[in-house]
Amino acid sequence: LAVFLLVLAALLAAAGVFAYISASAAADWIDAGCEGHEATGLWKDAGRIEEKMKHVHEQYRVLENGWTTCRSLNPLIYDLANCGVRAQCADGKRADSQPLFAFFQHLQLTFACGGFCTDQVPLFGLASIGETLERRSACAVKVADSVESLGHIFGGLAVAVAAPVGIIAMVLFWAVGRAPEDFDDYDDDSDDDGYEPQGPDKFVAPE
Repeated sequence: LAVFLLVLAALLAAAGVFAYISASAAADWIDAGCEGHEATGLWKDAGRIEEKMKHVHEQYRVLENGWTTCRSLNPLIYDLANCGVRAQCADGKRADSQPLFAFFQHLQLTFACGGFCTDQVPLFGLASIGETLERRSACAVKVADSVESLGHIFGGLAVAVAAPVGIIAMVLFWAVGRAPEDFDDYDDDSDDDGYEPQGPDKFVAPE
């Protein structure tokens, strides 16, 4: 049991540290990727998520094109989710058939953001013409902050749980190590209590 708890504590601590570091790295890649794209048009600063950032950004541009087309046909529609067949994108498909339609809808409704790397008017969740004139913070920035925050919370909790588990394991190891010494002390006390076993040579026949 002590070995199991010690291994569990080590795994929890390692997972916590990994989550903390990975979340910080991912957030930095998102921020750096957006900054690099704005400056040079390239995503090389996004590190290991370069291709994913590029794909997500392209998908947002496609959806934005569909939203613009929809509103040019009916300016009284503000939310891309209500456009239907009017939202024909540059690739000939409807906006609601795009792979990341639901992803961006959830993202913008959850974080109240607009645009991907730059502050823009959101495509989803608008209810009035006035809201179509208001830019909101870029979604990538909100996502980076959320990823970093969740990673730090998970990492901290994992390490916090690992600490007492490790302490319990060490206590069990100490208790197991003390057990033979306790038996030795008991044997020594038994030898000193004055008891002398009666063997065959000590037997006295009754008269």
